[in-house]
Amino acid sequence: MNSMSNTATVPAARTHVLKERNMRWYFGTQLVSLTGLMLRSSLLSLLLIDLLGPVKAAPLTGAVWALNVLPGAFFGVFAGIFLDRFDKCRILKITAVLGLIQALMLA
Repeated sequence: MNSMSNTATVPAARTHVLKERNMRWYFGTQLVSLTGLMLRSSLLSLLLIDLLGPVKAAPLTGAVWALNVLPGAFFGVFAGIFLDRFDKCRILKITAVLGLIQALMLA
């Protein structure tokens, strides 16, 4: 018996994920959010270069990128355990307001 003839088919539920309205919203908002995060990280580095000059800012630019990643890497697991005790909708609203305040301060 040939093993190539027994190819597994992908269930229909997995091939039509984007037909669901909520999934389209989820993927669209994630795309906008990740684009914003990448722009913010890049613009912070450019702001640092503009303020300090290219020679002084070169070593600090790497530090800015590392400081963007390290808190999430270290505290992400513990924060998830801690935040499971609270209302997720309220936590998301607080997080969105804090992100807005940060964006306004940078502007």
